[in-house]
Amino acid sequence: YQRRVRGTDVEEKIRKTISPGKAAKMGRDRSNPLRKDWESVKEEVMLTALRAKFTQHNDLKNLLIGTKDKYLVEHTKNDFYWGDGLTGEGRNRLGVSLMKVRTELMKIQSDKLTDLILDLVYTNNTVHAIYLCVKDLIKLLEQSINEPRKSYQVGTAASFSEAVKIMEICGFSLQEDGTWALNKELDDKQQLERFKAKLTEFSYKISPT
Repeated sequence: YQRRVRGTDVEEKIRKTISPGKAAKMGRDRSNPLRKDWESVKEEVMLTALRAKFTQHNDLKNLLIGTKDKYLVEHTKNDFYWGDGLTGEGRNRLGVSLMKVRTELMKIQSDKLTDLILDLVYTNNTVHAIYLCVKDLIKLLEQSINEPRKSYQVGTAASFSEAVKIMEICGFSLQEDGTWALNKELDDKQQLERFKAKLTEFSYKISPT
């Protein structure tokens, strides 16, 4: 409904429509007034919608991040602006927008890891235990990079509550048998290398020796 004139009855009708398909159809209805600045704001409106979608739904976020550095295409014959027009001659602006959001999400993940480790270091008095925990996590990342497998064993320090949060950010989940499994959507060697480098950097900073 963002493309229609704000404050009109049709805007409210589109907003309250429970079916996405019906809302899209009403939004494309050319008999409804189009906001004058639509052409200049439509890509930012799309980015706002995509950011909301992929930050509010973890499964979709992981799916998008899992595409790694692949070039994304809205492959459709019905749209030469948002899609590729099926022939590849379209502008594919939806695909471009998705790749932009993907880059933003990957940076957020990296920033979260940094913030969590800093919080772990500066709010906990047992620095030695934290150091052992970080070293265990580095070993786990090394295993996942060099010897990919279905599950991994980690030292006891990684059971520390904050360590669990760190591993989840890195794309791992704790299994019922106490092993760790790598989320296949986040099985990205480059991303794991970045997390490993960041953890290694912090391990030098907090090393007790």
